[in-house]
Amino acid sequence: MKKRTRAQERGGLKGKYGVIVVGAGIGGLSVAALLAKRGMDVLVLDQSETAGGCCRSFARDGYTFDAGASLFLGMGGKTRFNFLQNVFDELGAAPDWKMLNPSFDISLPDQTFHAAHERRSFVRQLAGAFPHDAKGLKRLYAELHDLYEVLGDLPRYHAMGRWTLLKICALHPWFAQKLLTAAPRSLEDLYAKHLHDERLIAVFESLVAVLTLLDNTELPALVAALLLMEPHEGGVWYPMGGSGAVAATLLSALEKAGGDFAPRSRVDEVIIGGGRARGVRLGDGTEIHAERVISNASKEQTFGRLVDMIYVSDGLRKQVAYQENADSFFGVFLGVDATAVPEGLAVHTIVSPRYAPRWREAPPVVVSIPSLVDPSLAPAGGHAVTLISPERVHGWERNRYYEERKAAYAREKIALAERIIPGLSKAVRVMETASPLTYERFTMRPGGTFGIRMDHRQGLLNRLGNKTELPNLYCVGDSTFPGSGVFSVAYSGMMCANLICRETGRRYPGEDD
Repeated sequence: MKKRTRAQERGGLKGKYGVIVVGAGIGGLSVAALLAKRGMDVLVLDQSETAGGCCRSFARDGYTFDAGASLFLGMGGKTRFNFLQNVFDELGAAPDWKMLNPSFDISLPDQTFHAAHERRSFVRQLAGAFPHDAKGLKRLYAELHDLYEVLGDLPRYHAMGRWTLLKICALHPWFAQKLLTAAPRSLEDLYAKHLHDERLIAVFESLVAVLTLLDNTELPALVAALLLMEPHEGGVWYPMGGSGAVAATLLSALEKAGGDFAPRSRVDEVIIGGGRARGVRLGDGTEIHAERVISNASKEQTFGRLVDMIYVSDGLRKQVAYQENADSFFGVFLGVDATAVPEGLAVHTIVSPRYAPRWREAPPVVVSIPSLVDPSLAPAGGHAVTLISPERVHGWERNRYYEERKAAYAREKIALAERIIPGLSKAVRVMETASPLTYERFTMRPGGTFGIRMDHRQGLLNRLGNKTELPNLYCVGDSTFPGSGVFSVAYSGMMCANLICRETGRRYPGEDD
């Protein structure tokens, strides 16, 4: 009898695959499901028990909470940024999406603004509250729309960086001129050009805070245009069943197409032989070989832990060291009595403590109540409420004061949320808290970050590409172009799948575009 390999003993896994994907985040699941659908032999490995990365759900006493992503962009048919929708369309499966209107509310001390899907409605609200800046608002949104169109026209390549930029300039000189004109500008430049009232700027800052974790001096105008325009162009959406439904749908499509998923499988090393990726070595010593390896891990995990730096050039080593991670969050997850939640609340409300021209002076809290749109997320008579606020990891330590500090932070966030949910603290049935250190353990990233900062130095064109300098090794996820966010990592997965298909002579939808 032929002796079974150690890999085969692990749930029937084979000793060799066409493609191994390390990490079951949305980027990794997207590329894996697409390649399996296109006929390749695919294995996804993840050290967690469940797939999804930062886009997953967890349950406590009948309440279901989103551990990370809860605002989903790019699902509208009218947007050019519907990359996740493109993935689902090819796979022939998708969660049940509901568009939110208003997309979210913004609550400031003396008034609340409803960010309606219809842009004109939102602009009218703001103009009514700040009439002296009404003309500036119109000019601001006109410029944001122009920048949004520039980004939408960006030619699609599997790699970014200086060489891709040169290629764009050579092949698309008309577009390159627009791009190079827009790229150096920041959101602060747009504020200075069009707005005067710092209270109006504070409205935008509260939104920018939770979507980017960047100051307006750091945030490229192009990225700001995408994030401020997409809720009106494509809409904000929510998947029934919670954010975990996104990963579950991709995983189901992967397995339906014949791909394998192995949870609780820690990858310790990408095997390099003859100067190219040959497979992976697991924590228990099992070796699984592959023609290609795709890393959905963070850049620190990929280069330094999975791939020994002796195989990495000085240029790539410097790029990885140069890139800085974004800040993190503090989270409070509450199961509450439904009678405490007033009628008419939006599913997502951004609550700012006070008007501030720099959001770091008064960090906002996002109050999410997805059970308003999907009652299955909470037991009868209850609501699932999540409070998320930007928070730096600096100063957090697991010492004897750690739990006390977490409790104090939770009380502070609940007190701010009581502006829109009076008496919230007395209605709590279930409570979990997450500090930046909790997110660090959850995301396996230093500082508990949700990706590399999207600032001028390392946003968009300065990200890693799908193709690495090591043959047969690829990257997907928020360390690659275009960056953080579910629709962005879905793009990276789709482009990586297309690249591998081109290299292997396989046809794929949109190949001739």
